[in-house]
Amino acid sequence: MSSILNKILKASLVCVLVVTICLSLTACTKYSKNIKDIDQIGISGALYESFMYTTTDEDFITEMVDIYNSLKYEKTDKAVDMMTAHEVFQFTFYSEAEVEVKFIVDKNNVFSFEAGGQAYKIVSDFDFEHVKELVDELIEAINGGT
Repeated sequence: MSSILNKILKASLVCVLVVTICLSLTACTKYSKNIKDIDQIGISGALYESFMYTTTDEDFITEMVDIYNSLKYEKTDKAVDMMTAHEVFQFTFYSEAEVEVKFIVDKNNVFSFEAGGQAYKIVSDFDFEHVKELVDELIEAINGGT
């Protein structure tokens, strides 16, 4: 009888350990809050850069919302590089003039939800250069191709 109890106890312990490991791995990777119904996005650069654009371009908004909604990230001790021009962007997503989410991302795929806030390393597919191209194309279109 004690042999059966030992086997049951060992099997229960293994199950508890497996569940604990799975939960801890899930807790390490976070997923961004899914956003929808975004009608404007504000874009700015490094702290000392003097540009800020707001766009209602539906294609740009759709692509940026898709990018944001697919983010997976983990806490990091690295800070977001807020000072290097053309290597950091702040995006503010609006729905009916209300801020839904704001995040700052640098070329090293480190981001935060506010300047000086907890930094996160993006662990999902994220291409900063593609985002930079989208922003550059948008700015060129806003400025009339100049």
